[in-house]
Order: sequence, then C-alpha cells, then structure tokens
Amino acid sequence: MFMIFIIVIAALQVGLFVFFWLYIFRPHIRMSYVYPLYAVRDKLIYLVAAGKLQEESFLFQEFYKAVNMIIPESHELTLRLFVDAMREAREKGHDPAVEKRFVQIKEALEKLNDREIDEAVRSFFEAVMHVLVSNSIILRIFRWLNWPARPPRLTSFQKRTWNILNDYRNAASSLPCAV
Repeated sequence: MFMIFIIVIAALQVGLFVFFWLYIFRPHIRMSYVYPLYAVRDKLIYLVAAGKLQEESFLFQEFYKAVNMIIPESHELTLRLFVDAMREAREKGHDPAVEKRFVQIKEALEKLNDREIDEAVRSFFEAVMHVLVSNSIILRIFRWLNWPARPPRLTSFQKRTWNILNDYRNAASSLPCAV
C-alpha cells in the first residue's frame, strides 16, 4: 500500500512538472529567443536618431522591414513558424541573407564605413541564427559538433532550416566587423 502511495505521489510530481514546463515556462522561454531581434530594431532606431543612418537609407529600410516581418510571427514561436516566416520574407524579397541582397548590403556598409552600423547589421544576422539554434535540438547538436559542412540526412524542413542558418552564418562572418 505504501509503495502505491509513493508511485502516485511521484506520478503527480511528474505531471505537475510537465504541466508547468509546457504551459508556463516554455512559452516564456521561447519568447525570450526573439529579444535580440527587438534589440536590433532598437539599435537601428538609435542609429537614425543619432544621425548615423538615414531613415530613407537602403540599410535602415532593409533591416527594419526584415525585423518587423519576423517579430509578429513570434507570438507562438516554434521552429516551424519561424522558418515559415523566414521563407515568407525570402519570397517577398525582405531576407537580407539572400546573396543578391547581401551584396547590396555589403556595398552600402562599405560606403558608410561606420563600425556601429556594421555591428547592428551583424547583430541582426546573429539574432536570426540564435532563434534558429535555440529552437532546434538538431542545430544545437550540429553547433556542438562544430558545424559539419554536410549534415547527415535531413527532412525537407530540416534542410530548409539548415540552409537559412548557413546563409545567415555566412553573412555574419563575411561582414567587415566580423570577429
């Protein structure tokens, strides 16, 4: 009888833990993954207010649109929703990591030659990578394995995620202020 009582208590504790994790902690943890994107948006606005970047400039428009395209999709953030938002941004031409757009971005950064603007742009790419890696166990494992050049067999969704991550990783590492 005593053993049944202990099993019931243990089952209740596990049930409470699962409930609190799924319905209380996890949604808030997932929302915190997006905070770096808010920081990028704030930094862009600061650069405009400080006079270092014009509101009509290509860089401001590009990254402000991209951040504002991603953030609304993050209310119920899951990896699938985030990758879908990134795919939608690519389809609408708002993804700065696409090679054609990235060449324009690098040219604009070279013309301005301002380290703060370079860092704001790099922080955007890093924020997107952070959201992707934080939401995917597979990407965390790949990061732990030092980013294999060719990952093992992936599903089509995982391939899309991997491709987006690689585009953003390459973009962040090829910026002038990349460390």
